[in-house]
Amino acid sequence: HKGNKKQNPNNKRNNSTIRTSICRTLCLILKQDCRWMSKRKCYTLTETDTVKTASQNLHEKKVGSMPVLNKDNNVVGIISERDLSQFIYAERFNSNLPISQIMTKELVTCDLNTSVTELMDEMTEKKIRHILIMEDKKLLGIVSIGDVVNHLIDKIKDCLLYTSPSP
Repeated sequence: HKGNKKQNPNNKRNNSTIRTSICRTLCLILKQDCRWMSKRKCYTLTETDTVKTASQNLHEKKVGSMPVLNKDNNVVGIISERDLSQFIYAERFNSNLPISQIMTKELVTCDLNTSVTELMDEMTEKKIRHILIMEDKKLLGIVSIGDVVNHLIDKIKDCLLYTSPSP
């Protein structure tokens, strides 16, 4: 019976220590900046690329969005699966239309010092799934909500591996 079992005071202390350690680790993870994402390959399109080209590239690269560059290599927008979906839904579908006519022009960006918490807050508040990582108007990368979730899962798994109680 559960009621007859005496609890070892050391177990309570160990569990408390483990919980404290996990909480501290989670706080550190959430405060981490997004430098970990700036090293990844970031595919881009040009503003003169067509809707068909954008759709093909998103599909082939298995990504949900791509930054759009002008002829001077400056970021002028972002094209996402959502943009394409809304375009098709509006029955204005023309696969030869330049993406500059349907891309999102209001850029949501972060810099290398943006924390995981800030990324999640921004994505949630603006109902977006991708944020461009930029510094001094230079594109460094892109971070997706999936990247953030996978990063958190990996870090939590690492944390649990190192804080698991010994048998």
